[in-house]
Amino acid sequence: MSAQGAVDEFVFIDSDKAKVTAEALDFEDAKANLEYNANYVVNDWDALADADVVISSVGKISLQGTVKNKDRFVELQFTKHQIKGVSEKLVASGFKGILVVITNPVDVITTMYQHFTGFPKKRVIGTGTLLDTARLHRAVGQALQVHPKSVQGYNVGEHGNSQFTAWSTVKVKGQPITSYDLPLSELDEAVKTGGFTVYDGKKFTSYGIASAASRLTKAILTDSHEELPVSN
Repeated sequence: MSAQGAVDEFVFIDSDKAKVTAEALDFEDAKANLEYNANYVVNDWDALADADVVISSVGKISLQGTVKNKDRFVELQFTKHQIKGVSEKLVASGFKGILVVITNPVDVITTMYQHFTGFPKKRVIGTGTLLDTARLHRAVGQALQVHPKSVQGYNVGEHGNSQFTAWSTVKVKGQPITSYDLPLSELDEAVKTGGFTVYDGKKFTSYGIASAASRLTKAILTDSHEELPVSN
């Protein structure tokens, strides 16, 4: 978002002061090579009073390494306690914008944020299956050797192990997915476990979910009226 000029001020908040300060400095170091300018603020809750969007990325993905069968709900006990404190500080800051949630398990945490903050549902939106839908487009695109943007359709349900591909919605270059000879059940499973495949290799996920959060944020900021599969 900084490189695209979509936002002119970022407020980074983290309990690890050294890390968040380093992140802000890293962004500052990029300024000279970027086309657009932005300001970077560190650990200032009061600065959220006039923010348009706050993105909650609270989490502890390393907990996935403590279970045999990976499940985003393994993070719930940690994240539900963390977001209670975040909610209190967010309300105290006077924040009047929209809260975008990527914290897992995102569907549950989105509802809990609505409860803890007292914000109306229209002001608390999770990324839902937006990332999973992007993974679907990637998987089908790779199978047919076309760009992911040539694929339409959705993964729906929770952002978790019970999600599924709504194949009746999927088209490639305008043609129904059933027009192609593809192993749909295998693709469905690959999409469902895509996040864990990334985790197994690098022990966290970043670019995919960041792009989903960025897309949702820009849709909010521009009032784009586009249809996105989110948690609400």
